[in-house]
Amino acid sequence: MYNGLMMMGHHQHVIVDTGLQGNTFVYLLHTQALVLSILKNPRRGTFKLTKAFVAKERELGLHLIRFTDEVKESCLTMSPHILCEYLWDLCKKFTSCYSEVRPVETRLLLCRATSLVMGKCFDLLRINTNCRSGYLKKESLVSSLAPVNSFIPWSADVPDDARLKNLNPRIELFSIFVSISADFKVGHLCGGIALTDFNGLQNGWLKSDHKNSGRVTYFAHDWSNPLPIRNGSQIYLGNPSSRYGVSLASTIEIHTNLIVTSKKNGDCKDACFELSRGKKEFNKSAFWENEDKRTECDTMAFESESGFIQIHYMLLKDAVDSKMELSFESSYSKGLKVCGYISASYGKGVLDELKDADKEYHHALIFKADGMLVLPGKKLDLRKSVLAIPANGDLILEASLKDSKSGETIVDKRDNRVTYSVVTNKGFRKWKIPVSVKGRGESLIGSFNLTLEWSKGSAIFS
Repeated sequence: MYNGLMMMGHHQHVIVDTGLQGNTFVYLLHTQALVLSILKNPRRGTFKLTKAFVAKERELGLHLIRFTDEVKESCLTMSPHILCEYLWDLCKKFTSCYSEVRPVETRLLLCRATSLVMGKCFDLLRINTNCRSGYLKKESLVSSLAPVNSFIPWSADVPDDARLKNLNPRIELFSIFVSISADFKVGHLCGGIALTDFNGLQNGWLKSDHKNSGRVTYFAHDWSNPLPIRNGSQIYLGNPSSRYGVSLASTIEIHTNLIVTSKKNGDCKDACFELSRGKKEFNKSAFWENEDKRTECDTMAFESESGFIQIHYMLLKDAVDSKMELSFESSYSKGLKVCGYISASYGKGVLDELKDADKEYHHALIFKADGMLVLPGKKLDLRKSVLAIPANGDLILEASLKDSKSGETIVDKRDNRVTYSVVTNKGFRKWKIPVSVKGRGESLIGSFNLTLEWSKGSAIFS
């Protein structure tokens, strides 16, 4: 069954194996017949429970609970074999539990649940389970699968107006604010923050090493690579694990798992606080229904006994996807050690709804350096190189850099601020940031070159 669904063409019929052993269609039908038989003729009288039987029932129940998660993963990754394997495992667990022991009427709940889930699996896989004359014929083992279209880039959760108007909706995560209620000053943060992509994953959407089945990660630091923080820190988020941002749907589902550690005073042991763990959904239907709003700034809050985090983000009904690259050009071959940043924000009044103190939370930190050595002719690593920009909007870029050795300002943000208007679905810009250093008795002439390329869709990410 697994191999059949993996190897089939989009418009083909699938002939499945007729053996009664292993992952075959007949074995699935045999299990379905066993379930129906138990429900129709349950055992009457008393029933003596054993530890082994209870353990098998518990294992079956836990497997049934996973059904919705398996369906979601199968749909998001367009992998029907995931559901096939789940169904086969369900049959094995049920057969192991009830093939030799027929339960009494008072213990049929798991049997009913198994029958319901098996029926749903067959329906989703478009498998015909009808048999003729009470026995199996070969022609009844042919499963006619509905034609599978090429990827349709809209899920049921994306509003109709987005489809009809050919919009490119995005959600852009910028930063998180961390507050710890315990006696905490400095320490480390590890864990992850991820968004679920309800829109399905296109070919090439995810990086080749991504294995989270629909979850797009924006923050990821494990125990071996924690992020140093202070209480009240503002942390700017980097690139998503997908090639570009997550499509905005009517519901935002975000997963957090964040742990804070710090050294106790006078103690060599670490103090550990669980800052946030779990999943939350945020309904954004009102944003879609408001025809006057094209963008919306908002904050997601997650609280725990140890403190809280706030995730600052932007909703964009229509956007272009951009990517950036930064390089340093100079005749000075030894390079330059720099401190400072390059940031990006939206123009045309997009942030006007926010208080001045909150606007910085909705900036993107493109480049950050703390004594970094930059060499001419080399591309520099960017904190955030992928950014969604409001369609027909403005992107404001700002740079502030110093020479680490002399402390001299080599790029002043008052003189190095540009605005690019995104007036087409595809474009390219190059920002040349001049550099001149005189504090070391010599003049270093060069420039940082930031290239910005954008398109509506995935053209620039192929």
